[in-house]
Amino acid sequence: MADIKLDPDEIKEKLEPVGDAVAKAGKAIAKKAEPAVKAIGEKAKEGQKKVEERAWEAGKAAGDMVKETGKAAGDRVKEKPRESAGQGQTGRP
Repeated sequence: MADIKLDPDEIKEKLEPVGDAVAKAGKAIAKKAEPAVKAIGEKAKEGQKKVEERAWEAGKAAGDMVKETGKAAGDRVKEKPRESAGQGQTGRP
């Protein structure tokens, strides 16, 4: 293989326009992508709001169910002694 001597200045001179073109293309892509990125961000915010609302509703419904279950259990506890009081001291239902 033949030894080729590369001049660093010559390499820099040849690669500089390539680097500039890549930077320019990157800026153009970023500029075109910006509206899409903003739209995605807005959709994400809307989705997050919907999730928060549904979670709040589900939490509220779960709280109501727990409250009703607790109330029903409390009512049963109050009724049990009355039922067993008429049965005598045997402890049998």
